[in-house]
Amino acid sequence: MSEASAAIELRFSVEERVRQKFEDIRIGVAILQDVHCSSWVGEAVERGRIEREEIERERREVEEEIRRTYDLHTLKDVPLLRIQRDFFWGLA
Repeated sequence: MSEASAAIELRFSVEERVRQKFEDIRIGVAILQDVHCSSWVGEAVERGRIEREEIERERREVEEEIRRTYDLHTLKDVPLLRIQRDFFWGLA
């Protein structure tokens, strides 16, 4: 069996107190292998498909959009983040 096709064994458990507190909890696991985003970007730059400046400009635009959309003091109230925060605080 090749290294790439080798079976992966993953074991974990949920503490009983967590299971009792969050009866409907579901756990999902994703395993990504051989993902090379940075090499794709590097290759695309080398082949002239995209310019490094274009990547940097896109990154800045996304960052600016996030800063315009969210405020640090109210970020905790964004519904998806609120759910995650409540969950993790509930584990304490």
